[in-house]
Amino acid sequence: MHVQSSIDQLVEINTLPSFMKSFRTNKMASLIRSITSDMIANKVHDPRIGKFVSVTKVEVAADMQLAKVYISVMGTEEEQRSTMRGLKSAQGLIQRAVAKGVTARICPHLTFVSDHSIKKAAEIMEIINNNAAEMGPPQDDPTDSLDPTDVEDDVAENMIADTDENSDNEPSKPNPDEGVRP
Repeated sequence: MHVQSSIDQLVEINTLPSFMKSFRTNKMASLIRSITSDMIANKVHDPRIGKFVSVTKVEVAADMQLAKVYISVMGTEEEQRSTMRGLKSAQGLIQRAVAKGVTARICPHLTFVSDHSIKKAAEIMEIINNNAAEMGPPQDDPTDSLDPTDVEDDVAENMIADTDENSDNEPSKPNPDEGVRP
């Protein structure tokens, strides 16, 4: 039990949020992302790699030894598997291009990971749009159409009317029950 909690603490320490990672790893990730995107779009001519492929993000390990390249493929499951096989086949070519483009002493080893976040986001948007279409257009709320200047005019008119009612040509007498306001 004690060993497991120690391991959990180590895992929590080693998984830092993205904003706490170092400048070097973020810069390396950005460079790898741009080189990899360019290679997939322009240099890799594998027919298994689909047309709608994008590099969504790159995570570089703190020791700069490994980099996970997240790939999003718009298409069927078979097209996604085929694209991932094509990228695994072209991994050496992409790795060499990254090694030439990186000016660091060590070039991270690339691994490609399928990223389904864009597809999930598209599905969620479709569900929201379908629900909005079923609900119909929003109902008009009469308070939404109020003009702020109209409200201010109404308040001013009410204040004038209140002062007119209280002034019966007699000076107002102070009420002893009311406290003195500072």
